[in-house]
Amino acid sequence: MKRIGIVVAALVLACATHAADEQTKAGKIGMKALNAPEGVVAVLYVGDAPVDLTATGETAAKLEELAKRGANVSVTGTAQEKSFAVTKVAEAADEKGEEPKKKKKEGKKPGKKKKKEEAAMEEKPGMEEKPAMEGETK
Repeated sequence: MKRIGIVVAALVLACATHAADEQTKAGKIGMKALNAPEGVVAVLYVGDAPVDLTATGETAAKLEELAKRGANVSVTGTAQEKSFAVTKVAEAADEKGEEPKKKKKEGKKPGKKKKKEEAAMEEKPGMEEKPAMEGETK
């Protein structure tokens, strides 16, 4: 029974230590360098210091998308030897305090087709109607 208590205590201590290692960092995210180490998804600029970010799955995809836009983000994860392993990422307000803009839907602009139709209907020079000859019908 004593051994079970020791094992449980060790597990609780390990979990508490792991949770204490998790940190949150905020800054502007950018694209990784071409010669970045394997596993690096993006770079977070905290002040003047760049921090390599690593992640997997959906978190990695979200980091890459935010890096393309150069967004301000808040990342949560654990500090590694030369990088920061991200477990959560959220877009943060910019320096002016404005909330992040919603992503615009791509597609055709309304009214574009109507403009094309109107342009096609306009008479072109030299294409005037000829008067009908006797006996001809339109």
